[in-house]
Amino acid sequence: MEFLKDLAKSLRSARTVELPDDKSSAYYMLMSMIIGNQYRSVSDLLSGPKFDVNYAHGRTNRNLLHIAANCGSYECLNILLKKGANVNFQDMSGCTPLHLAARNGQRKCIDKLLEYKADVNIRNNEGLTTIHWLAVNGRTELLHDLFMYTQDVDVEDAQGQTALHVACQNGHKSTVVCLLDHGAEINRPNHYGWMPLHFACSHGQHDTATILLQRGAVFQPDKNNKTPLNFCIEVCIVRDELMSTRQKQEYTS
Repeated sequence: MEFLKDLAKSLRSARTVELPDDKSSAYYMLMSMIIGNQYRSVSDLLSGPKFDVNYAHGRTNRNLLHIAANCGSYECLNILLKKGANVNFQDMSGCTPLHLAARNGQRKCIDKLLEYKADVNIRNNEGLTTIHWLAVNGRTELLHDLFMYTQDVDVEDAQGQTALHVACQNGHKSTVVCLLDHGAEINRPNHYGWMPLHFACSHGQHDTATILLQRGAVFQPDKNNKTPLNFCIEVCIVRDELMSTRQKQEYTS
């Protein structure tokens, strides 16, 4: 019987929880709920006009929509958007909620943000757009869907690198094929003269380099007069040296 009384008291208390008047405290209370996707509690606390959903806190200058997009709390993200959260708000690094959702592969959040007219072409402080974030992590299916919202497959970051450059660097074969199929320029150099083939070869991405060569990539030197072949040789030398060192260590141990 005592247990039931305590439970009833706890439930009454939960129903009367209110946001603190201090914006920072209110932000942290809501943030913890959003991370746990406690959308019913978030909805209740945001039912009045007390808290500005576009309030950004801390050195990162992120609002609650960034938090929801980053951790994939779809229901909370939907609530925030309905409450008027700025879909294109940029944090200290220039990232929008769409950037964070793309980086972490949060499909449902991406779809909802695009429904609310999120701009896929916004650049962060390093010049990275949504297409870069999807390519760097090999989110091929999401990348394919994104082409319904942008035609600029060769958009460059601050160093002149396109999504194809970063996909080749990380060896995401299906992403490379997807980008090429959508018209990515295969021999486009960055600001240092590195083409996608340079990135594939310098990072030992053999299969990716093979795809590029089959699709028409050329062995053109960069601004330091190094070709992709030079990088292949360097990678092989380093690999052989590491293997030799390891064998010596195993022999002497």
